[in-house]
Amino acid sequence: MSERHIFSSHCQSIVSVLFVFLATSFLVFNTPWNAKAEESNDPQREAYEETIHKIIVKNFETPHVAKTKKLTCQVDIEIDKDGKVQKYTVMQKSGSKTFDEAVTRAIDKVKELPPPPTPAMLDIELTFQSKGKSTAP
Repeated sequence: MSERHIFSSHCQSIVSVLFVFLATSFLVFNTPWNAKAEESNDPQREAYEETIHKIIVKNFETPHVAKTKKLTCQVDIEIDKDGKVQKYTVMQKSGSKTFDEAVTRAIDKVKELPPPPTPAMLDIELTFQSKGKSTAP
């Protein structure tokens, strides 16, 4: 393989990761809550987690409390090699049962996800945060 082809492939990978990140950021910031992956230095893991966020965002039904209070719920999700959600555990509750239940319902609606690119990604942690918009004018 030529050096130029390797460089081109590497650039395409970087552009793909950036595209996924920007597209997901747009979705996340235009919803009344945020899903955030744990910090990682692995671009492949970040891209996979962002894809998972995007899928879960589509299933989230925003409770009223998420529009008025800043809430955080952290969930650990175990995925098998084929992308099926095996189980999830709420690691940190938000303090609002309604918000936590909305998060878990969104995950329940997603029975299957894209297969993880590596076995190291069979277990991911996601943090869901409400924006906590004020109801005052």
